[in-house]
Amino acid sequence: MKLKSILILICAFFIFTISNAQKDSVRIDMKNHSAGLITGSTTGYGLSYRYRSDYKIGVQLSYGPFKNQEQFKQFTSFAFLFDLVKTEKSNLYLYQSNGFWHTKYNERDLYYHYYRPEYSQSYWNNAIGIGMEFTIQKVVGINFMMGYGAYENFSLITLSGEFGVFYKF
Repeated sequence: MKLKSILILICAFFIFTISNAQKDSVRIDMKNHSAGLITGSTTGYGLSYRYRSDYKIGVQLSYGPFKNQEQFKQFTSFAFLFDLVKTEKSNLYLYQSNGFWHTKYNERDLYYHYYRPEYSQSYWNNAIGIGMEFTIQKVVGINFMMGYGAYENFSLITLSGEFGVFYKF
């Protein structure tokens, strides 16, 4: 009788540890959607939306207009994100950003009463690099991105830098 109860306890112990071993898998609960403000050399400046899937990939869309008496600027950017290391408080990722800038000018010189008709300028900025996101209170992410960028349709290639603050939902 004593041997049977010991065997039952040992079997119960193994069954309990095996069932709990499956529960110990690490699952980082990160929110997939976020919206915020961004500024950078290829992503532009303004409002941004970011989606990250559970499979290490994500996308970011940004848009920002600017208008005064002499010009109207707007940009639209699209970035691909690939997570390298993800923890609860930080995220290290690669990014590739494509930004389209469009500017419409109205040149005026009030002293000489000079007025030149409208003309516009459009170009692409592209960048590739590495980014780091720090999460504060599980809903706010602060992003820093650095890499190399090609500006004004690849006429200039130099360093790029981006910064963003996102609210996760």
